[in-house]
Amino acid sequence: VSTQSTGMSQQERLSYAILQHLNHLTESGAISGEAAESLSVACQCLTESLGVDVNNDAQSTTLKVDRPLQTIFDAAYPAPVIPKQVSKDEEARAVSLKDEGNELMKQNKYEEAIEKYSAAIEITPNPIFYCNRAAAFSKVQRHVGTVFGLQLRFPSFFEGE
Repeated sequence: VSTQSTGMSQQERLSYAILQHLNHLTESGAISGEAAESLSVACQCLTESLGVDVNNDAQSTTLKVDRPLQTIFDAAYPAPVIPKQVSKDEEARAVSLKDEGNELMKQNKYEEAIEKYSAAIEITPNPIFYCNRAAAFSKVQRHVGTVFGLQLRFPSFFEGE
């Protein structure tokens, strides 16, 4: 159902997603005590002033988004990658996993190669490992994985100038 045909604007969808997020913070216990009570009152005020109610089934059907707001935000603005200190043994293990992935690529075992490259990335986020994994993703037509993986590691490459 398009938002234009129902009269619902993108602003209302965003408001709904924000209210859902704020409600989740209190319901999950991420915010508790007096802060949770204050947030609950704020949500009630926002619900009234915006005319958007997360408890209204009709609105829920037309306004809900397919992913939580936190997930959307994390994808758009990933946390900075903080390089961790890797021992020489860990580095050697990561390179070995990358080499195994390379051999699997030669054998057209792309899914297995993706696993090896991903394991290497878990040890150390070497740009070569990301590029190799992107190539493997591409071979199995998982282009979203290709772009998303590279975008998470190299966000400035994907920013417009």
